This record gives sequence, C-alpha cells and structure tokens, in this order.
Amino acid sequence: MQEAIRDGRKHCLKEQLGIRIIDGILRCVGRYEAMDLSEDTRAPILLPTKDKVVEVIVEEAHRRSLPGGTQMTLCTVRNRYWILEGRMAVKRVTNGCRICKRYEGSPYALPPMPPLPEIRMRRTYPFQHTEVDYFRPIEVRDAGVVRKICGCLWTYLTTRAVHIDTVSDLTAESFLNMFRRFVARRATPKIIFSDNATTFSAADKVLAQTWENDNLEQESVRYGIERGITWQYTTSHSPWKEGAYDRLVGMVKKTIRKALGRKILKTEEMTTFLSEMEVILNSRPLTFLYEEQDAKTIRPIDFICPYADIQLPIRSETDDPYDEDYRPPEERNAFLEQFLKTIRTLDRFWPIWQSEYLLSLRETQKMIHSASRLSEQRSPKLGEIVIIQEDDVPRGL
Repeated sequence: MQEAIRDGRKHCLKEQLGIRIIDGILRCVGRYEAMDLSEDTRAPILLPTKDKVVEVIVEEAHRRSLPGGTQMTLCTVRNRYWILEGRMAVKRVTNGCRICKRYEGSPYALPPMPPLPEIRMRRTYPFQHTEVDYFRPIEVRDAGVVRKICGCLWTYLTTRAVHIDTVSDLTAESFLNMFRRFVARRATPKIIFSDNATTFSAADKVLAQTWENDNLEQESVRYGIERGITWQYTTSHSPWKEGAYDRLVGMVKKTIRKALGRKILKTEEMTTFLSEMEVILNSRPLTFLYEEQDAKTIRPIDFICPYADIQLPIRSETDDPYDEDYRPPEERNAFLEQFLKTIRTLDRFWPIWQSEYLLSLRETQKMIHSASRLSEQRSPKLGEIVIIQEDDVPRGL
C-alpha cells in the first residue's frame, strides 16, 4: 500500500509539474512556454527536498537576496530550480543564518523559576530581612500652604508585614533620619533590599562610613558595628525582583485613592492616616478564611504584636518594697505568665504560617515564565550564538 501511495504521489507530481527530461535533466515544463522569461525560469531544474547540493544552492541564493527572508530567497531559487517542498528547504537554511538571527531571531524561552529565597522561608525576628522603597508623593497642607511629602514603605519579607513612614524630600539626610526612626520603633535589620536609587546608595555609603569609625560613642552606632547591616541592590531593569514590594505598594495606593480621593490633609492628619492604614494592612489575613469558629487565621501583625495591650515590666533585682520598680511575687508571676503566654502564642503562629501560608503559595506559583508565542520553546544550548538584549541599546547594536 505504501508503495502504491508513493507511486501515486509521483504520478501526481509528474502531471502537476509537467516533468520532462531535457538533455538528461529533469525539468518542470508546465504551461509557461509563452512567458517572456528565460528558459531556466520557464522550465526550472527539479531538485529533491534534502540534498547537500540543495543546501549549497539555497545558501548562495540567500546571500544574494540579503536582507531578504524566506520568501525572497525562495523566489531567487525558483529562477533556475524547483525544489520539492522548497519553502521547508529554504527555512532550514535561513533558520541557521547568523545575520537573520541577529535581526529577526525569536528569543529563547526563559529558564524555570528558581526556588523562593531562603530569607522568605525561615523564622526570623520582625523586619530582620526587609525591603524599602518610596511610593507616590502625597500632598499635605501646612498653614494654608500645599506641599508634597514622600511616603516610604518597609516590607518584612517573611510575613509580609509593612511599616509606613514619610520624609520631607528624597535626600539621603531625610532617609537617614527616617531610618533611625524605623530602627527605634522596630529593630535593626540584618539585610535591606532596595533599588539602586541615588538616595539609597548615598545612605548606604553614609552608614558604612559611620560604622567604620571606632571613635564614635553612640550606642546606636556601636550596635550597628557589632551586628552590621547588609545593603543589597536589585538588578537594574529587573522589576520582577521587586514584586514583593510592588504588590504592597499597590495596596497602599489603592487605599489612599479610595479613602482620600482629592482631599488634602494636614501633615499631622496624614501621619495619623498612614499609621492607621499600616495597622489595617498588617491585620489582613494571610491564609484562607474558614467558616469554622475555632479556625485560626494568621495575620502579619500576629508576628509583631500578638497582644497589643501587653507591656513588658522591668524586673527588679531586689525585693526592696520601697523600690518603685518592686513588684510583689504574685504580681511578678502574673507578668511573667503573660510574657510566657506571648512567647507560646508566637510559637503557635509560626507552624501555622509554615503549614498554611507557605504551602498555600503552591496554588498561585508559576514554574515557567510567560512568553510570546513567537519565542523559542527551549533554552539556548552550549555553543550557540545568542544576542543579549539590553533595554537602553537599539536592537541590532
């Protein structure tokens, strides 16, 4: 049957192309005798699809038709030759052309997404690993004069908690003052992530120079010397590396737009509004809200302040009843029990965060990057010539 099919196909090609043997060469005569063209064009030589001679002919035609693509190369070949399945034969050659790849080549598929960073998967103290950046300027009113201040958002990368503050301008001095407020209210972070804006890079240099000076006697400086802070910048033109921050900035902008609209608050009112918005964002649920009453839903604020009304006492070293810091044993035991209760609560929250929040990320995770349908469905192999795309450089340079 297969031989019959092949014989039938050969017969169809013979009838369709009008194949004739002229001077010992197979030519496609067809019905073009009256055309005002050369003899080779009216009756081109018949060639197979795959052959070394065919590759040489197509490569020569492709060089003569540059910067033409597949169609122009095929037209050039057909001036003298008729290749069976010619378009496929031409594509095999043009797809390997380095010049064509440079200007018309499709991008390769991006590699699979890497695992989540370790700093987002391990238990840490609040804001130990944080990311900082500014968001939209905010208009405020002081003594009837409207001016703009900048909002600054700190993100606790592990539990997605936020800390919001404002600065009067984008200078490094304003940021350093705001950074001191952040350390006083939260804690000294171990690693700070940010983009490479001038404000952050200048602040990083100032902090590094300050901590290297052993003559300074401030407690905060000595604290920084002993523990140190690592400042890491995200790669330029890589907005996807700031996704953890941008998602929360979007929530802040949406809240400001819906709550204030075009209303302009006083500076003190705006500070109060941002503080209340910080509490609202930190009270959002991280896990699914179950209908069961005994189900626990964790929030970012649970890892910062499990009980908002808790105040840790200063324990007296003596039992002097005249000491103002003295507490009766029963009262001290009650405070100690409250403190231990807070620790036990945190110990319960972290397993829930790990089992419900982290594992639930699998529902929305992506292992493969989204790509255009024109992209190659594979990654480049060793030895292949590739072009590195840069946003600030024109294509082809």
